[in-house]
Amino acid sequence: MKTQITITCPSCLSVSIKKNGIESYGKQSYFCKDCHRQFVHHLQLTDKGYQSHIDGKIRLMSACGCCIADIVILEQVSKGKVFSVRANSNHQIKPRQKHYNTLKIDEFRYEF
Repeated sequence: MKTQITITCPSCLSVSIKKNGIESYGKQSYFCKDCHRQFVHHLQLTDKGYQSHIDGKIRLMSACGCCIADIVILEQVSKGKVFSVRANSNHQIKPRQKHYNTLKIDEFRYEF
C-alpha cells in the first residue's frame, strides 16, 4: 500500500510540479512549471521545539535537576528553546531550610 500526497504550488495552486534539488537544511525543493516559483512543501517544515508536550518535559527535567546540556541531547531541542521555557516557567526552587546552624567556609567552621 502506497500513500501519495498531492503537492500544489502555494501561489498559483497548480499541480504541475517537479523536484528541484535539496535545500541546505536537507528538505526537498520543488519548482512550479506554471508560475516558475521554487518552494518547499509545508509538510516537510516541522519543528519539534514548538510541540506543547516538549515544554512540559523540559520543565519536569529542570525541576528534577537535569542540566541544560542533558535536556538538549535527550529532547533534541536547541539551547535557546530550553532557556526560553525555563525563563517563562513560574517554578521557584525553595531551599530545604531557612537557617543553617553551621556555616562552612573552606576548611574553617563557624558555629552560631
